[in-house]
Amino acid sequence: MPTTNPVVATGTGTIVTGQAYLRLIQWVDDADDVANGHSLVITIGGCTLTLKVCKHETAGSADIGSSIIWQAGVFNPGIPVDGISVGTLDSGAVHVWLG
Repeated sequence: MPTTNPVVATGTGTIVTGQAYLRLIQWVDDADDVANGHSLVITIGGCTLTLKVCKHETAGSADIGSSIIWQAGVFNPGIPVDGISVGTLDSGAVHVWLG
């Protein structure tokens, strides 16, 4: 299990193997590049979530801006999960807090 928080993923792959305690998870537009239609597919404890940005057409610019796109948590105490992995990450980063 990683020892620093947050664990940051900027592409696809495994974030955590085995059991861990999830405190918070976020999809963050850290480089101001998440746009309408971009996706995140993440598997947490065997459950796959598919998230897609669907921006309202009158919102202005093509990009969302540096912000949190999606968040689950804060869980206190952390909830036990068996593995966390990213299958698709069109843009942005996934931040995971464990403990």
